[in-house]
Amino acid sequence: MKFLCVECDQQMAFGERQLPGDGTLAATFKCPKCDRVVAMLTNPMETQLVSSLGVEIGGRTVPAEPFEMVRANVVTGGGGPRSGLLGCRASCAAW
Repeated sequence: MKFLCVECDQQMAFGERQLPGDGTLAATFKCPKCDRVVAMLTNPMETQLVSSLGVEIGGRTVPAEPFEMVRANVVTGGGGPRSGLLGCRASCAAW
């Protein structure tokens, strides 16, 4: 999604992002030519959707790390009967 300044026909540049704490997200964009500023405010459902997709409003501040998405979504074992190699042997032996 891109915002365009209607007067200048220029792509607006990202200004800042704020998370007010009520589940909403606010972002500002500024025209590089005429300095006009617009704001975008998302409701809590839109904010949750954007966050769940891993979208960074305004771009990243640090470079992506290898397997970043995998690391963020890996669930660690809870110590159940099938967690780990020894747990698998114990449960498989019962079969």
